[in-house]
Amino acid sequence: MPAAVELTNRRMKPNCNRGGWKRPVTPTFVRLLNLVLVLVFPVITFGQSPAPGFFDRGFAKQFKSDYDGAIADYSQCIKLDPQNTRAYSYRGIAKMAKGDYASALADLTRAIDLDPQDAATYALRSLVKKAQKDYEGTIADCTQAIELNPQAADAYSTRGIARRAQGDIEGAIADYNRAIKINPDDMVTAYDLGNACGEAGLLYTALGTFQRATQRQPNYPVLWCGLSFYLTKAGQTNEAIAALQQAIKIQPNYVDAWCNLGMIYGTSNRPEDALWAFQQALKFQPHFAEAWYKLGLVDTQVGWAKDAIDAFQHAIKINPDYADAWCDLGVAHDLAGRTDQAITATRQAVRFNPDYADAWFNLGFYYNKSNRSDDSIAAYRQAINLKTNNALAWYGLSVVYDKSGKPADSAIALQRARDLAPQLFK
Repeated sequence: MPAAVELTNRRMKPNCNRGGWKRPVTPTFVRLLNLVLVLVFPVITFGQSPAPGFFDRGFAKQFKSDYDGAIADYSQCIKLDPQNTRAYSYRGIAKMAKGDYASALADLTRAIDLDPQDAATYALRSLVKKAQKDYEGTIADCTQAIELNPQAADAYSTRGIARRAQGDIEGAIADYNRAIKINPDDMVTAYDLGNACGEAGLLYTALGTFQRATQRQPNYPVLWCGLSFYLTKAGQTNEAIAALQQAIKIQPNYVDAWCNLGMIYGTSNRPEDALWAFQQALKFQPHFAEAWYKLGLVDTQVGWAKDAIDAFQHAIKINPDYADAWCDLGVAHDLAGRTDQAITATRQAVRFNPDYADAWFNLGFYYNKSNRSDDSIAAYRQAINLKTNNALAWYGLSVVYDKSGKPADSAIALQRARDLAPQLFK
């Protein structure tokens, strides 16, 4: 009989390092496009076009996010004045905001043909190429914009995004730093710089970036949320909680901050605080599947199987192919003594994510509890195929082999488990 090792299903406790943490997002693309209207083209010479009424009216509509109306007016302006560079540029911006990237690219390219010395239009076209994931084209346009205007902070920032997408983290960091040197109040680029430093393994550089950003722009909750992420990684839990509380103070309905706060509380053995935080998130966004899922994790942690099942089912109702929620619904059913339901739920998890090693491990565990040895062996084998160094899967396999009257196979699996994790057998 294999040596006694406690073998349970996996992931009973929230873990902010396995995707549980919700990274805050930067402002939306459309919002950035609206900012472009006043940042990239700060000088508007109304009334100097042969069709000033259409251009001015189009700009007013665009600033109010009436993109269809703006496009119609710019088109009339171009019909009357086919050489109007600004009309092409602004129509391109409006089309970009609508997601019509091919047409936006054509308009901005035409504007560049009419005025190849306009750095701002190259910077705008780089945004379209970035949205199309044409990162080489993005870098080329940004580089041209910078050559024409070395103070084009937005071009440095966009080039940094493209370089980061290509895996050139060092180049991205250099571009972000240049952009911030030109425009120290650019909180979007500061956020990207901090995360790029984090990806490069420069934890304390990332921390310093976010600390400086929050000092300079203390009213942006996304920066406090980003700061909290790296404080957590640095083991500064209390400071991370304080940063999230500051984000929530600024924006009480900041759902991601509430969820991240819940994850920190959950991993800090403060389940009641965690439950409260997730409930706050759901108060503001009742159909947020991830919040329901994390609430279920905490319910499972404290042993409230019925509540956990309810939370996971809510998450699945919102997002039917949520593999993590199906897997942990299985954990909750097992906690409630419902092994058959645990098997059904976990099979759904591997249906939606066939490479889900933990779910296959759990299936092996549940099948063994149900005396379905062949199914258990197959599930443990699949878990091992996906994660060969999974000591617990090897141990579980040894238990089932022993139970099935296969002592030689059991011994081999047990030895493999001991080689991988000798501390489990002390």
